[in-house]
Amino acid sequence: MIISNEEKKIKSDTIIGIDISQDKFDVAISSELGKIQTFSNDGPGHQKFIKIIKMYKPKLILMEATGKCETRLALALQKAKLPFRIENPAKIRSFSKSMGMLEKTDKIDARMIAIAGERLDLSAKLSKLNHLTIKLKEHVRTRFTLIEEVVRLENVIDRMLDTDLKAELFKILDRISESKEIVENKIKKLIDGNEELSSRYKLLTSVPGIGFVTAVTIIAECEELGETGRSQLAKLSGLAPLANDSGKMKGRRHIRGGRKNLRNALYMAMLATVKYNPKIKEFYERLKSKGKPAKVAMIACARKMLGLLNAMIKHKKEWKEFAGC
Repeated sequence: MIISNEEKKIKSDTIIGIDISQDKFDVAISSELGKIQTFSNDGPGHQKFIKIIKMYKPKLILMEATGKCETRLALALQKAKLPFRIENPAKIRSFSKSMGMLEKTDKIDARMIAIAGERLDLSAKLSKLNHLTIKLKEHVRTRFTLIEEVVRLENVIDRMLDTDLKAELFKILDRISESKEIVENKIKKLIDGNEELSSRYKLLTSVPGIGFVTAVTIIAECEELGETGRSQLAKLSGLAPLANDSGKMKGRRHIRGGRKNLRNALYMAMLATVKYNPKIKEFYERLKSKGKPAKVAMIACARKMLGLLNAMIKHKKEWKEFAGC
């Protein structure tokens, strides 16, 4: 990519759009949308891209969340102190459709990402990526994957007639169970080995009804806990009832979107919390007495609990200090 003297001028309003995949990423620059450059999605490719893009003094480097393909590049950009943002791909796709762009290729996507960053006036996220939190998230999600695989294999074994094949699958099942225990032990080491994570874990597990699995899931999946408002957290977790009104029609509120693992962990925790946590139990029973369906009441309890956990982490106080709030 040859850059002329004119192109080397400082362009503080320049937006860089990146469409990234496992092996490569395509780059579009808001001021030069006709040019698309492709780089390999590895260390040398990242360094080559950073060296070139620094000349533009970009206002923002925008990319989509793409199954963790973007993580290494984001860490490289953070190290190079370049402003970047990882955006929800659904938001970018909706923008593309609103612009009448129905085609979809890697180069078109990179161009539309750059235009979206410019037209929507997006800015870089202030929070930084944390290597330890990323590592913890990988372990927590791997644990969920192993549990899903155990359930899948158990269902296969239950319906199988061949006893020899069953025996082989039981061996695989044992190995997966052993791997799950290893992953859980590594999660504990990650938590115990870091003062901040250990402090968060201690605060979260001080709540009656929240144990190891829920606590580590919240820590891994909700870095914003203690740093943002409860309404925003409810939306991030997919626990906020979203309006569905039009004119005189008042539609029913439903939850949707958000972080699935976080929402599932909170919901499952509520199954115990509404029985053994007096504060949440009283709130749940009050909602039920007003005619709310059980699941609606459970979601409301999960949302209330998330707000309380947010305050606990923010003020670094254990549950007993919030039980009377």
